[in-house]
Amino acid sequence: KRQTYAVNDDFSIGYHSHTYEQDSGTSASGKGTSDQESTGISASYTMGGMTLAVAMNNHENAKYQDGVDIKDTVFSVAMAF
Repeated sequence: KRQTYAVNDDFSIGYHSHTYEQDSGTSASGKGTSDQESTGISASYTMGGMTLAVAMNNHENAKYQDGVDIKDTVFSVAMAF
């Protein structure tokens, strides 16, 4: 599920939520049978040829392993000449 909204011509916000199911034959050790759930929010602001963006993501049961949770935050600056 993904939703993105343009607040105005310069500013956008978004939210995503995904559940990934592991194929039964892809776990080599037999471990890691949990579904991976990922959610995140993002925002970007564009002014002329420059874009500032931030995204915060949360991944539960990363790599399909119970209790392996990852949180990340990404900041980005892009300039077009």
